[in-house]
Amino acid sequence: MSERKPGRVVVAGGTGGVGEGVVAAFARGGFEVLVPSRSEEKVASLLRTLPPETRPRVRGEIVDTDHVSTIERYRDALISSGGPIDAVVATLGGWWQGTPLHAIPEEKWNRLLDQGLGAHFRFARAFIPHLLDHPSSYTFVNGFSGTTPYAQASAMSVSSAAQLMMARVMAEELSGTPVRVNALVLGPVMTRARSRGRPEWISAADVGGFAAELVKSRVRGEVISLMDRDELAAARERLLGAPHTNAPA
Repeated sequence: MSERKPGRVVVAGGTGGVGEGVVAAFARGGFEVLVPSRSEEKVASLLRTLPPETRPRVRGEIVDTDHVSTIERYRDALISSGGPIDAVVATLGGWWQGTPLHAIPEEKWNRLLDQGLGAHFRFARAFIPHLLDHPSSYTFVNGFSGTTPYAQASAMSVSSAAQLMMARVMAEELSGTPVRVNALVLGPVMTRARSRGRPEWISAADVGGFAAELVKSRVRGEVISLMDRDELAAARERLLGAPHTNAPA
């Protein structure tokens, strides 16, 4: 299967637990990795985790991600300073659990949905118009709560399910364009903050490695389940032509 050469990738949410693994994988693969964040501290922490030889390829920048207009200005500045963006990988959102749906305060409900679903909309709204101009890709990274209901985590399940539909709608809308839209649905992931787990769990590095291979491939319009190492290996074999193995990355 032919692959695209490394280029420029925006990793939205790249300072998060899964995002760190995605940033590291793309940097190792020779990409210029662009990481918007609202926190200087998180950007500094991300850079410290990276191997020294890859740090020059990672560019973190403080961006107000609460508004489409400020993300658009960030996009325009990136293009002006370095040329077209080849890919966006959106690892946005987090986890919350602890209150039944009927007892969540309205303000908290709105905030949680915005942190997940709203953030994904803003980045897609800002970057897709640019990606339409050339062969490119947009990858959603989602969690298994979007397909499995979890008690007292309703906002996560609802926003993840809606995010998954957002990816499917975008893939349909953009099927005849240069933009390849795919979505990853993750099971439990081991990260720097959660370094222990079951043997079958995938790691942030696994997610990053798969995402980097996916961006360089010709795959489009796929919702890819990565619940565990077996599913990761099967997806690599089915979509990327890689040997089927469940060995840790």
